[in-house]
Amino acid sequence: MTLNRRARQILSVFAQILLFLAIMWGYSEWKARDLLPKGAPAPDFSLADLDDRTHVLSEQKGSKVLLYFFSPACRACKFTSENISSLVGNGRPGLKVYAVALSWRDTTELKKYAADNELGLTMLPAAPGIGEKYKISAYPTIYIVDEEGNIEERILGYTTQMGLRLRLL
Repeated sequence: MTLNRRARQILSVFAQILLFLAIMWGYSEWKARDLLPKGAPAPDFSLADLDDRTHVLSEQKGSKVLLYFFSPACRACKFTSENISSLVGNGRPGLKVYAVALSWRDTTELKKYAADNELGLTMLPAAPGIGEKYKISAYPTIYIVDEEGNIEERILGYTTQMGLRLRLL
């Protein structure tokens, strides 16, 4: 059975898309190579949000948690913040999302960042040492923690809404 020209073109395009996705996945994994490994327990923390409510990671067991480490000065973080905010409004039920601010001057700066970017995220100003615990070397960095408290996914750098949704499946 021979394929006609149109079917071969469609298969060729499909193969090129698969190759592109495989390369992008490999590149993403390579960038994240120095982060905490998948399957490792997520380091616990207790951080107060901008309204002074305390959030303890170990108390979130049973829920999937997205930890978004960012800096208000980071340009790529602005676009990633928008993508993550879309998950809160339209996302997966039961998903907890924490925007963990690193490299910030004061809470006024964080409140302005949240207001300017219309973020509906729980923002946690990081305490000293949190960045080191999570091996944060660049912004943005995202960890997805599974229901048992282990690292399920890790992303270094900008990611799209679709990329986030696929990793949360």
